[in-house]
Formats: sequence, C-alpha cells, structure tokens
Amino acid sequence: MQRPNETASFQHCWKLILVIVGMTAAAGGCNGAPFPYDQVSGTIRYTDGEPIPCVRLLVTLVPQGGPIDAKTYPRPAQVIVHPDGTFDLATTINYGDGAIRGRHKVTIVALDENEQPLGTVPPQYASEATTPLEFDTIQTPWEIIVERPSQP
Repeated sequence: MQRPNETASFQHCWKLILVIVGMTAAAGGCNGAPFPYDQVSGTIRYTDGEPIPCVRLLVTLVPQGGPIDAKTYPRPAQVIVHPDGTFDLATTINYGDGAIRGRHKVTIVALDENEQPLGTVPPQYASEATTPLEFDTIQTPWEIIVERPSQP
C-alpha cells in the first residue's frame, strides 16, 4: 500500500510534466515560429528567356505583411538560384524553412566571385523601394522576368 505522501508526490510530478509539455507545445507551435511559412519555386530569367549570367544571384523575398506586435516583425528570406535560373528553396531562419506566407517584394542582385555587383541586373531590382517585382507565396511556381540592363 502507498503512503499518502508518495501518492501526492506522484500526482505533483505528473501535473508538472503536463504543464511543461503544454507550455512547450503552446510556445512552439508547428515549428516554433510566429509566422507560417510556404515553400516557393520558379525561375528567374531575362525577358528573352536567357538566365542571368553571374557567379551568384542574390534574391531576397521581403515580406509585405506587418508585425505581429512591437517586437515580432516578419523577416526576409533568401533564395538559392541554380545556374539555369531555377529555384526551389527559400530560407528565412533555418535552411530551407521557406518564406513567410503572403506577398513579398523581390530584390535581385547579380554578384561576381568577390560578392560584388556585376551590373547584369538593372539597379531598380536591387531595392525593395524600387523593384517592380511582387509575388505571393500561395501562387507558386513564380516566373520572375527581369529586363536586361541598358548598355551605356
């Protein structure tokens, strides 16, 4: 037969375990992030269908949604673009976690081997304020068409 103190201690332990599990689930959500994520895919090419020549294409997806609260703002995602201009992976916080669900301004900068801009993408695409590119994560795959830069 159990003594009264052992039963009370056992019940206390179970309550504590349930509280910890409940708090972990509530704080973590599905992936521990305050925003839902979507995977995005598509292509980035010039208007004539050719891929953009560069060592690396720096593509940033800048969420257009507002913050959840004063301290929780949506973060931009980076996209890895393959040499043929296709992409199928976005990273916001953890590698491959996707882009925050919703509309994004898309910025593009073509880089050389020293991570310096090449000039193979017009400067208007480099800034959130001037890029004409805007896409929604629920409408994928994206077909991103970029004008060739003007020749001086």
